[in-house]
Amino acid sequence: MPTPKFPELEEKMLAVWEAEHLFEKTREKNKNGKPFVFFEGPPTANGKPGVHHMLPRSFKDVVPRFESMRGRRVDRKGGWDTHGLPVELLVEKQLGISGKPQIENLVPGDPRASIIQFNEKCKASVWEFLDDWIKMSHRMGYWVDTDNAYVTYKNEYIESLWSVLKEVNRRGFLYQGYKVVPHCPRCGTGLSSHEVAQGYKTVVDESVFVKFQVVGEANTFFLGWTTTPWTLPGNVALAVKPDGDYISWEILDVATNATERIIVLKELSDKVFGAPLIEEGGTMVAHGPAGEPGKVYTDVGHFKGSDLVGKEYTPLFPYLADQMSPELRAVSYKVYAADFVTTTDGT
Repeated sequence: MPTPKFPELEEKMLAVWEAEHLFEKTREKNKNGKPFVFFEGPPTANGKPGVHHMLPRSFKDVVPRFESMRGRRVDRKGGWDTHGLPVELLVEKQLGISGKPQIENLVPGDPRASIIQFNEKCKASVWEFLDDWIKMSHRMGYWVDTDNAYVTYKNEYIESLWSVLKEVNRRGFLYQGYKVVPHCPRCGTGLSSHEVAQGYKTVVDESVFVKFQVVGEANTFFLGWTTTPWTLPGNVALAVKPDGDYISWEILDVATNATERIIVLKELSDKVFGAPLIEEGGTMVAHGPAGEPGKVYTDVGHFKGSDLVGKEYTPLFPYLADQMSPELRAVSYKVYAADFVTTTDGT
């Protein structure tokens, strides 16, 4: 028995459906039936459809078909998503611009005219691949009314949403609150998780090591680490792992003969100093990139983190300490124990 050619069978079936106006007939047959409301979660037609769009559209087709077979009236309202940051970013790329200031200067010196012009370009852009979407929907046998589709940039759609919002507020379900959201400084707007995902990439996060002068111990420092150096002006405390093993290293710079003492976690010493510490003659030595001795590290003290709790250090930025109340100043710029301190990153 010959293997059936499924694509040909599908195309023949589609031709029959189209010739007999089957979609229209099912809607007419059930026009007085109990409504089953279906509004398509709309795609954006400024990007080409892909294989990943076919699976959800299959679900969108199967459920209304089932309800139609039960005699329900299913209008199958199609829609087009025509707004959002992806649309704007595509138009910015086409225009060779980036960010709100340049958008607002498309018509030099006239922000309002510039925004109108930019919006018109965005409206034109969203229909670039409309034919591709309709062809794909037809080929996969997806029944949906695109002749009367809703369009999210049209006033009647926007006003209907405001009407719903007004009713929600009238019933007392609307309240003001706070929510942390991703923010784009270039665009000057909050971002949805979907928009963030479009630009997702793995990056190497910058971090800094900072020395904090220990009060009462000459040339001795706690070594701190942060991936958010812009918060350092507001620093008021240091955290240690209470059961962690800490070492005070006396570091001799061979080139300058200068010494200082640095307190860090024992387990992180190699990572912190950027070179393996090798024991030579009772001291630890870190060799430079050419194999020459660069610095000599001498272990001059061992502590548990709990032994360091309460020690004070000099503020990095004195002006903040000067503005503190005496009560706040008395508990600031000290070492505290914290269970979130780990031995995998930091100092």
